[in-house]
Amino acid sequence: MEVINKIINYINCPNEYLQKAVKCVVEQTEKKGRSIRISAIFISNLIEMGHLRYENEIPQFLQDFITENISDKEVEKLNKIINTKGNSM
Repeated sequence: MEVINKIINYINCPNEYLQKAVKCVVEQTEKKGRSIRISAIFISNLIEMGHLRYENEIPQFLQDFITENISDKEVEKLNKIINTKGNSM
């Protein structure tokens, strides 16, 4: 995830590609605290940097990830970022 995050800062990646990458990350996240936090931070960074956008609504897999892990501090931050960046939840 760190490598992808750094690459994205140097190239213009299509939003569709980033959404697929995020889906893979979320699907591979084990129910372990560290994996959940790292995934949430990765997704938050993509959104904050303007690389990842959800124009109509958040995909179901991401809604499920947030709902299942909302007690994690980083997931809670991700949820706030999504709501404040104008992305509908």
